[in-house]
Amino acid sequence: MERFVKDSVTKTVICIVFLLVFSCGTAFSLGEDLEKKYAPIIGTYEFYVEAQVMNIKFWVEEEKFMGAPPGETPTEIVPMEGEEWKFEATSDEGQYFIISFAKDESGKFNKCTVESMGW
Repeated sequence: MERFVKDSVTKTVICIVFLLVFSCGTAFSLGEDLEKKYAPIIGTYEFYVEAQVMNIKFWVEEEKFMGAPPGETPTEIVPMEGEEWKFEATSDEGQYFIISFAKDESGKFNKCTVESMGW
């Protein structure tokens, strides 16, 4: 009986270690995959809002697609289901946005549209 318990504990520990290693490796590769996936749209885009210029930077951080104007709190940008290159975000203040990226004639992403959907 004692041998059975030791074998069970050993197998359980091995399984836990395997799961932890596999999970960490998967999380790392997911972050890399996300960065590769969004590489065409990562960068800073310029917007004109009420006769002023505003920049919004988009990047991948900790396995999340993020965006924010300089000096503002970053917000996670979430893909909209069934919409390629269209995302949604909710600011810390509760304002909802729809963000779309578009390609030019050469196939390069160079346009970003942000729609404010209110509070």
